[in-house]
Amino acid sequence: MPYTRILIHAVWATKDRKPLMQTENRNALIAHIRQIAVEKNIHLLNVNGYVEHLHCLISLKSDQSISTVR
Repeated sequence: MPYTRILIHAVWATKDRKPLMQTENRNALIAHIRQIAVEKNIHLLNVNGYVEHLHCLISLKSDQSISTVR
């Protein structure tokens, strides 16, 4: 049986890397990203960041692509 694993590392940053995501805002944004991932059947391995950026590690199924899950 074939095995395929597609991992995407996505990074979002604030404009000019301004430190706009304090803990409360960052946690709300992470919760929103997790909810969207559930709704779109995207396996979100990890999401984390700091005051000016967020990282997401996403695992896509073999029938998914970035353009189909956006």
